[in-house]
Amino acid sequence: MGKVGGYNHLKQLGVGSTIAGQLFVAAIGGAVFGLLARRNPARLSAIWTMSILVVLPIVAFAIALWPVLGTSYVGLPIEAARLVTLVGFALCVFLFERTLVRVLNF
Repeated sequence: MGKVGGYNHLKQLGVGSTIAGQLFVAAIGGAVFGLLARRNPARLSAIWTMSILVVLPIVAFAIALWPVLGTSYVGLPIEAARLVTLVGFALCVFLFERTLVRVLNF
């Protein structure tokens, strides 16, 4: 902790790195999606984009983070906290996918 300036700076570094990583992965996903969509726009369907950009990240998120999904800042029981976390993530990923498709179509 001494190398980064204490506990608060370490926490800021962790949160900032997580946000930067999410933006980086989203940018790569958007670029790949844009290249594939421009290559063959007739194949672009809502089912395809939903399965790749929504279902796949939700499944990967649930598998990778299952042990810590039960944590809650408001004191929810473990099972309820898992459900709330997964639903929140699903909404975020769904909004990202819809925004990406709408912007690309615009």
